[in-house]
Amino acid sequence: MAGRKDSRGRNLHTGESQRKDGSYMYRYTDRRSGKRLTVYAGDSHSTIKLIHALLYPALERAADDDIIRKNPAKNALSGSYGETAGERGALTLGQQEKLSAFMRESGIYNAYGPKKQFIKILGTCKPA
Repeated sequence: MAGRKDSRGRNLHTGESQRKDGSYMYRYTDRRSGKRLTVYAGDSHSTIKLIHALLYPALERAADDDIIRKNPAKNALSGSYGETAGERGALTLGQQEKLSAFMRESGIYNAYGPKKQFIKILGTCKPA
């Protein structure tokens, strides 16, 4: 059976669709509320910063060589675009124990219990 494809010929997953502008979105039905929800992230702050970091030096060089009059990327990110990624703190020991207990008792997340213990053994989670 041939699946749905986007404009580039890639297979689209269930709920995934391509907008007319070429961007992708995902629709699903929330199990708790029964409402139809749409997920579309747009461009993240880090993506915009990366593009700015690539374009700014090239345009600055063109301005220095008098190819263009001035650099249009200068001060383009002065007003912070989007949300910057915040600092993530490590879980305290009490929070880790609560999370482990919840995962053990849950019908859905109990499969991840051994992985959580493995992460603790590796020491990748910071102790309190």
